[in-house]
Amino acid sequence: MTLYRVASTSRIVHALMSAAKNGKKVTVMVELKARFDEANNLRWAKRMKAAGVRILYSIPGLKVHAKVALVKRKRGFTWDHTALLATGNFNESTARFYADHVLLTRHEAITQELELLFIYMQTGIQPGKFNFMHFEHLLVAQFNLVDQFKTLIRSEAENARNGKPARITIKLNNLQEKSMIAELYAAADAGVEIDLIIRSICCLVPRKGIRVCRIVDRYLEHARVFIFHNGGNEVIYLARPTG
Repeated sequence: MTLYRVASTSRIVHALMSAAKNGKKVTVMVELKARFDEANNLRWAKRMKAAGVRILYSIPGLKVHAKVALVKRKRGFTWDHTALLATGNFNESTARFYADHVLLTRHEAITQELELLFIYMQTGIQPGKFNFMHFEHLLVAQFNLVDQFKTLIRSEAENARNGKPARITIKLNNLQEKSMIAELYAAADAGVEIDLIIRSICCLVPRKGIRVCRIVDRYLEHARVFIFHNGGNEVIYLARPTG
């Protein structure tokens, strides 16, 4: 699994250490570039390593912001895979007031691609170096994330130009990336209806076809969600990118 921010008295980390002590093979990617939590993450990493957990540290030049876990269980001569993909940290403290989404799945293609992602984090294999490192169901930074989002936005624009219903709904913490903002402007100009829910920084200026709203409430809106109409067959992604 990956750990970005964990509670100061994390029951999740204690469960991982207990699993390792009981003979399970446990590998944890600990991101040391988690702002404000660097010392806490390093402390937990040392304790997990002492308990028998295999620790992977940050990849140089890359922040591992994903919140994912993969459980593999051997059943006779085969393996069962269960994947957890979340928009929120594995943190009992923030979970009380962060609004997040979690997908728990045994979808074969998703679990296989998640295993590839962990291979990447363990080996540092660069995108495109080997043909087997290919993602279709998961969007992974440095591999396919930006290109796929641009493809989805442009597809909505093409549908709008052809007189078909076209809509994009995006929920983010921040929207700052100039190239993505330009893609959204172009889609709106083509007739796509765009709704943006941005919690913090928003560098996009609302215009015809683009509505921007904020949510300030009891719970911190933490999830990132991308919904594309796709001709009535909606494509939905949960994500961790911030802008």
